[in-house]
Amino acid sequence: MKNKFILLIMFVFSYSSLFCAFQYIDTSARAKGLAGAFVALADDVSAILHNPAGLRQILVKTVYFSYSLPYLGLPIDALNLVGLSYLHPIASIGCFGFNYTYFGAGNVYKENLVCLSYSNKLNDFFEDLSTEIYTGINLKILSHSYILDKEAQQLVEYLGDPVLTKGISATAFTLDLGSIIRLGRIVYLGFSFNNLLPADVGIYYEDIVPQELKTGLSFRRPFEDNEIISKLNVNCDISYRAQTWGELSDKLNFHTSLEMYFRNFPITLRTGVNLDNFSLGVSYLRNISKTKNMNLEIHYSFSLPFRIVDNYGNHNISLVYNFGQPIIEKKKEAIEEKIKIREEIIEEIFKEEKPQQSPPQELRKDLIESTTSQIKTQQESIESQQLTPPTTSQQLIEPKKQDSQLKKEKDKTKKTKEENIEDDIMKKLLELEKEGTQQ
Repeated sequence: MKNKFILLIMFVFSYSSLFCAFQYIDTSARAKGLAGAFVALADDVSAILHNPAGLRQILVKTVYFSYSLPYLGLPIDALNLVGLSYLHPIASIGCFGFNYTYFGAGNVYKENLVCLSYSNKLNDFFEDLSTEIYTGINLKILSHSYILDKEAQQLVEYLGDPVLTKGISATAFTLDLGSIIRLGRIVYLGFSFNNLLPADVGIYYEDIVPQELKTGLSFRRPFEDNEIISKLNVNCDISYRAQTWGELSDKLNFHTSLEMYFRNFPITLRTGVNLDNFSLGVSYLRNISKTKNMNLEIHYSFSLPFRIVDNYGNHNISLVYNFGQPIIEKKKEAIEEKIKIREEIIEEIFKEEKPQQSPPQELRKDLIESTTSQIKTQQESIESQQLTPPTTSQQLIEPKKQDSQLKKEKDKTKKTKEENIEDDIMKKLLELEKEGTQQ
């Protein structure tokens, strides 16, 4: 027992330059397979630990269980990580979540995390929003402790360790905040601020859990006409942990990942890489009952660490059970239509700025006709002014002044065209808003 205890203590503290309490508590096989690039995606139950705002994207009740074996093959074979979660969405209110995470190092050291979450969609409360905005919050209870039997206690007293003789456990509270904003049809921006309140988990000395900031982009590209691939997710994240120890490489991390869904196969493949590890993952989806909307997902991931050698990597497996009827998405179709029209109009404006390029053919007919007629009228007016014979006073104008006047006329025409386009955009959005209200 003495040798085992000393070995565990050496492992926990000898890697203090790489790890600290509550740093690596992610139990999700899917997020691990994406190398942690998940803050802007966050569309399943593991969003609790990455970005609580993403929980509102889940429309059905969900139960989640996960088990992990970190650094398999190290002399210490008793490291394990367990996670359990439950989500309960309520229409027009939001999604409530619960998570419990346990990390254990043999029978000597353990960490416990209890997390209560709430996420909502601001569009449910503010109907004038023209894009999707999700927000979320976590209330976290952190605790860790050392477990000593009589033999280990005698060893601690013999060594005179000031930490373990003072006490063997500590508990603290903190908060997480997150947000996801939809920038376009396939682009999402995510933010997550973790451990906002100082959480001192020190037993003898002060030990504040560092604050952490994550931000990233997610490109969610559906393929409607592809016979093989149905959807592709590309994610890029940056995370910064404001810890007092280590160099910049210990605090800053870059994550990127790719996730691929297949049309006729219930399998999803994913891969990712960051500064700490390389990851691979796979998922299998099984529909249990279509009438009751019951589904079971099995996720597995493998990640190979770069900084710790002589091991067989991290292995994670997760079970996700979805059930119940999905909550109704309020004005979902109207928002989709607004985003689509806005992107088409912006694309049309940029195309018109380029010379010798015809406008797109698939734009709204009413917008094309109104804009074209106004431009034609303005051009005829300018041409008629140019064909008018100059008067005696006009003949005295220098060529430079004539060029300046023509430039002013062109600028005026361009400004009028842009104002008319903006008016048409507002009219179209108001019509869509009325249609959504009537529905």
